[in-house]
Amino acid sequence: MSFYSALFPRTIGLCLLSIACSGEASEDALDDPSFTGASFVGAVEDRNFDAAGQALVVEFDGAMNTQDLETLANYGVTGALVVAAEQIAPTTVRLILDSPAVPGDAFLTVAAGMRDAAGRLSSGANPSEVSSTDSTAPIAARISGVAVSGINNDQATIEFSDSMVPGDVARVNSWSVESPVGTPVDLTRATVTYDAEARS
Repeated sequence: MSFYSALFPRTIGLCLLSIACSGEASEDALDDPSFTGASFVGAVEDRNFDAAGQALVVEFDGAMNTQDLETLANYGVTGALVVAAEQIAPTTVRLILDSPAVPGDAFLTVAAGMRDAAGRLSSGANPSEVSSTDSTAPIAARISGVAVSGINNDQATIEFSDSMVPGDVARVNSWSVESPVGTPVDLTRATVTYDAEARS
């Protein structure tokens, strides 16, 4: 049996929506004229700093109060917990998460009331999309197959060039196989497992 094509799931430099931030910015806060401090600009998954995708760089448009910037409770990330925060520039903080923040799935909430360097209050941010420093899509770096005697027991191993979202990889409907080319193989009885360490 030959293995020719696969539909590749998203990369972990791609998180499942699951938590809400207790400090979520309200619409009233965003419109309140008393919130005149520096504003949230955006959040980027920094895979140059952490290849596993567990670091977010959050930027504001002005210098921020260090204590507020490094207060973990001021941030919420869907599917992850913020376990550390370090100011890396007057306007920027790096958040360390307990699991990857996958662009397209992960959203950041910033609490209203954080002070900027002048002591003015910031309006925070309602759930905002996360981008990434990694724009290179994963590829199948190596594909191998084993034809085992009998029916419905052949095996294919795909090694990816990047870490993948296990749940995406393990879904049978993420894949298609043709043998020969142009003839789809029925995957109804197929099983898929993912080894995160081996990326396969």
